[in-house]
Amino acid sequence: METQALEVNNRHDTVPSHHYGYHYDFSGQPGKTQFRVRQIANDYYRNRPDGVAGNTVPQAHARPPQRQALVVSAPRNSATRLYIQAARLNGRPLDVPVVTYAQIEAGGALEFDMAPVASKWAPDWRGAPLLPVFPP
Repeated sequence: METQALEVNNRHDTVPSHHYGYHYDFSGQPGKTQFRVRQIANDYYRNRPDGVAGNTVPQAHARPPQRQALVVSAPRNSATRLYIQAARLNGRPLDVPVVTYAQIEAGGALEFDMAPVASKWAPDWRGAPLLPVFPP
């Protein structure tokens, strides 16, 4: 998978390859997903007018129309602290690498604890892809 998906077909100028880095979550290897997604962000995206911002922003806000904001934060995130150790959604442990659209619409706080080594966070998740991702 790594050679085909990440070296041959991993083109970020086309939408179809944006999901490749996340395949590891479906095989119980979230640490590899976290490593690859950070690598993709560093290799293909830049924080400048001709690129999409990388992952150097410690906090982001998403406010769906007519809804509360979802504040996403990873205060200890850095180039070397790229692995999720724990996650919380509105103060409750989040044990799966998924946030649904309904949870985003509800707003609140999504917090990540980051570290320089992969952890056992969410390795047992074997969920099916959530389709449709967006409401009709």
